[in-house]
Amino acid sequence: QTLLRSRLYVYGDDLREMLESVERAVVAAESGMPPMRLFIGRYDASARRLVYINADYLPTVLLSNRAEGSQTRRLTRTGRPLAGDGPADWIVGEVELRRRDLLLLFSPGLVECEGAEENSGENRVLGAVLGSEGQSAQAIAQRLLREAAEAAGGKKPTSERSVIVLRPASPQGGKSLL
Repeated sequence: QTLLRSRLYVYGDDLREMLESVERAVVAAESGMPPMRLFIGRYDASARRLVYINADYLPTVLLSNRAEGSQTRRLTRTGRPLAGDGPADWIVGEVELRRRDLLLLFSPGLVECEGAEENSGENRVLGAVLGSEGQSAQAIAQRLLREAAEAAGGKKPTSERSVIVLRPASPQGGKSLL
């Protein structure tokens, strides 16, 4: 995180160059770290645009709410993990978000559950989101974390439970890093 944040100030909006710089630093340190899966994005509220790279992380989910109905879209992998094998093949993706949309970025620990279905944890998360669309992004995130803990029945997750819920409001300017 420290490397990413420090490179943010140097490379600004160039996410690909920022990741390449971080990767060079990680490889040069010879830390023996395994490849890192991550999602990095920069959201511009004034333009309601998210520019992102998904380096083999879980697909981020975009729930688009329109008058004609809702649509679910996954912002899938756009390249290999950071410090993975092979050339840096990261493709920068871009998506426009509308006022009623919800963007969900969740960790593996949030969707982890004991079920026969491979996507049962993700289905639980999406069901909870659809049941609380009218709530604030913060309330949705809190609900998802609470329900994941309840679904685990007191078992500790094998990875952290975290979620980012982005709900665009009226454009007010500014950029933020996810």
